[in-house]
Formats: sequence, structure tokens, C-alpha cells
Amino acid sequence: RIRPAYAAMALVRQNVQFVGVDAHASAANASLARDASVRAFPTFHLYANMRRVGEMSGADETRLAALIDAHAAPAAAEIIVSPEPNSSPAVTASVPGSTTSMDTMQAAIASALTTLRGACAGLPEFVTATKMALLFVGNVLDNPGDGKYRKVRLANPGFRAKLGRFTGGIAVMEAFGFEKQGDGDDLVLVMSELSATHPGLPAMRALLERAVPPVG
Repeated sequence: RIRPAYAAMALVRQNVQFVGVDAHASAANASLARDASVRAFPTFHLYANMRRVGEMSGADETRLAALIDAHAAPAAAEIIVSPEPNSSPAVTASVPGSTTSMDTMQAAIASALTTLRGACAGLPEFVTATKMALLFVGNVLDNPGDGKYRKVRLANPGFRAKLGRFTGGIAVMEAFGFEKQGDGDDLVLVMSELSATHPGLPAMRALLERAVPPVG
């Protein structure tokens, strides 16, 4: 249940190393879990400078994000998670007429965000770019009957400065369901009415909003 949120946190918290350990995958992993006194699943351990600095059990995304942020700066932390045993794989859902499943959307967004992160000079710049993408996605979701919110001009100064100029910026928007149309100064990103109803949109918006760390 918490795996998608955990994966999203790993994408936007580049100063933290996220590691997953399946305690049921092998005898060695089971031994590691016992040595670490893991008694419930999922369990999260946070390490900094080879020392455990925090831990929690349970699938509370808000609490986990707060715990990570409390220990992530200024030193990077390594987080070990023992996922819930026998957990089901990511749910696949799609809109009738659409070939994009929810897990396909998540994979595309993750790939585009990874590229975007590499193009940004630092975490604050990346967070600003991610929040810009979430702003446009939020506009679509919050105004479902208004077509103007499903269109973004690539020449828009705010979009260009905060997201569009970076490698991976356009790909992030496309991963959410926007498509390029037009040419030259008239080039726009447009989300179709069908894509705007994709169940992955609100799900991924919520995941990333919880995962994006505060910067300031």
C-alpha cells in the first residue's frame, strides 16, 4: 500500500538513499531483518553516518515523510525498508478507450522526473519544476469542465522558466497525459478530455504532493 508513495519519495529526495529489503525473499534477508529487530511490516530504519537515527513501523505516508525530512539534512541518510510480506503488485487501472494503465503512467512519470532531476542544478530547482507540473495537473483536475486548463503554451514565461526549459520537463507533462500540438510560437501541450479522466491523475498528483519535500 505504501510502495508507490515510497517510490515517489525516492524520486524527489535525491539527497537521501532509499533501499528496500524484502525480508521474505531469502534466508539472508530474513536474518538481516532479525538482526535489525524488525517485528512488523513495513518497517523503516533511517541511518546517517553509519548510525541509526530514526525508525517507524506502519504504512503512514505523512509520518514517514516527516521522519525522513527531520533527518535528511544537512547529511544524507540511508533508509532501509522491509516491505509488507505477500503484498499485492501495483494496481493496474485504465480508462475505457485508453491504453495507458496506472502503473504505466507511474513508470513514465518516474522516468521523466529522473531525467528532470539530472537537468536541474539542485534540489530547490527540481522541487520548483515538479511543483509547476503539479500546478498544471491540479488545474485540470480542479476544473474538469473547462478546456482552457487542459492547454499550456510552451512559450508561457512561467512554464518556460520553471519547467519547460529543462531536459525532461516536457516529458513530465507528457507522462501525465499532455500531448504536443501546433508548431513554432503556437506550440502547446494539450490534454484530451479522455486523458483528463484517467484515474492515475489524482493518484499520482496526491503521491507527488506528499513526496515533494519543503524547500526554503
